[in-house]
Amino acid sequence: MDQQAYAQRFQDAASAAQRGDFAHAMNAAKAMLAENENDPNALQILGLCHARQGRSSEALAAYQKADALAPNQPPILNSLGALLKQHGDLAGARAALEKVTVLAPGFTEAHYNLAAIYVALEDQDSARKAYERAIETNPQHGEALAKYAHFLEAAHDLKEARKFADRALAAQPGNAVAHLTMAELDARTGNHDAVVARLQQYLQSPQTGPENTALLWGRLGKSLEKLERFDDAFAAFSQASEIHKTYYADMIAREQSPRSPENLGRLKSFFEAAGATPWAEIDNLNGHDPIFLVGFPRSGTTMLDQILSAHPDITVLEEKENLVDAWTDFILAPGGLDRLSDLSSHSINHYRDAYWRRIGAHTDISKGLVIDKLPLDIALLGFIHRFFPKAKYIFALRDPRDAVFSCFQQTFAMNAAMYQFLSLETAAPYYDQVMSLGQLSRERFSLALHEVRYEKIIKDMRGEIEPLLSFLGVAWDDGLLNYHELAKNRIIRTPSAKQVIQKPYASSIGKWRHYEKQMQPILPLLNKWAAQFGYAKDENG
Repeated sequence: MDQQAYAQRFQDAASAAQRGDFAHAMNAAKAMLAENENDPNALQILGLCHARQGRSSEALAAYQKADALAPNQPPILNSLGALLKQHGDLAGARAALEKVTVLAPGFTEAHYNLAAIYVALEDQDSARKAYERAIETNPQHGEALAKYAHFLEAAHDLKEARKFADRALAAQPGNAVAHLTMAELDARTGNHDAVVARLQQYLQSPQTGPENTALLWGRLGKSLEKLERFDDAFAAFSQASEIHKTYYADMIAREQSPRSPENLGRLKSFFEAAGATPWAEIDNLNGHDPIFLVGFPRSGTTMLDQILSAHPDITVLEEKENLVDAWTDFILAPGGLDRLSDLSSHSINHYRDAYWRRIGAHTDISKGLVIDKLPLDIALLGFIHRFFPKAKYIFALRDPRDAVFSCFQQTFAMNAAMYQFLSLETAAPYYDQVMSLGQLSRERFSLALHEVRYEKIIKDMRGEIEPLLSFLGVAWDDGLLNYHELAKNRIIRTPSAKQVIQKPYASSIGKWRHYEKQMQPILPLLNKWAAQFGYAKDENG
């Protein structure tokens, strides 16, 4: 085939992929690969089709092969960087995208993709500069303007966020991110009627991919809830969840996670079979034992994080996988749990040292207390106890019905655990599984654990937090009373980011009652836990 005919064939396939005709694009790419299995252009098209359809593993494999065959090609590296980020490889994503910005300084998309990596790495200054470089390369690029506006809104720079969202919509009237940012800005001022009008009109004929469409449905649901249109809100949350269930199904099926329902089931079976003393105490352990902040998601862990972070002697690390070395070798590895009972002090010290190395990469561990916040580690208490028998635990607790429904209505970064929240019918059993494991560990082991209730923080913050500080061995500091102001200067990577910059409010207590009709099938299971934790059927705790 001559070069002109090949170029036309490639362009036809690429155009089909861009307009969403994936069947045509994939058939064309596969035909090209049948003629030359090492055709990087065909692999790009195949990767794009897989990515747009939510098959991120296949997309990543296609782009990795394309990069190996045609190294240093900016379009391939740009897509590869975005996919590596999606798979959690931030270092690889950063390296790929930084290479693009050197090879092709005018590549607008690479700059704003790199900015997203900096955000994930909590480097806000570099993120801002990368967004600004993206716009410098093309001042009328709708997507670059919109993504910068969204970044500014999340950073609470509201005036600038609206300015750039306006510019984005002028350049690209159908841009989903710009509409989402405008909706968020209107919601901040309490203008939920404007949010609903904007998003209902937009969602009649969405002009974006599934991820953004789901985010828009979720934002619509929150504003409908504020307007007390609870049935409509539930329908909107359900739309968002159904989109995400389909979009992420492939990724979740392939993910190896210690907190997947399957692995938590194995962990529970192990501890039940092991009996009351699964292993002997071991002396001669290196270093000191950590402090963990745990609890089911949406139980006030982010609020606690911000309150404690306002103390001058406390640092809270937000949701880092610092135990990854241990759980990879003992929860994910075949036969790993069976090896827990026979570990020597040398082996345990290996994992303790690895843990503190990871902590040390994020903060100076010599200054004050460091609290490791990863809420769902409430399910791993017994496992953690094997390596850190003298650890302290802060257990954040909230009415199970409020916690589970709040998980359902939020948009989380997706993983095997968060995938359970896309349906009430899976969220409630997952709560039961997580809390059963936590309860089992509390019964089997003598854990230094202090319980903090979300509802009590709302009603009397100092009265609930001061005993916690005593448990941690630090004195009260009046700066904690202004935690919501200090939170504005922090990057908060959870759905609670906007709530924790406000003063505590009680409207979130007992909110599940607005959805009691939709929750009927799961209430027997959650009521059991509510009663166990002392939440009466008709009281707020």
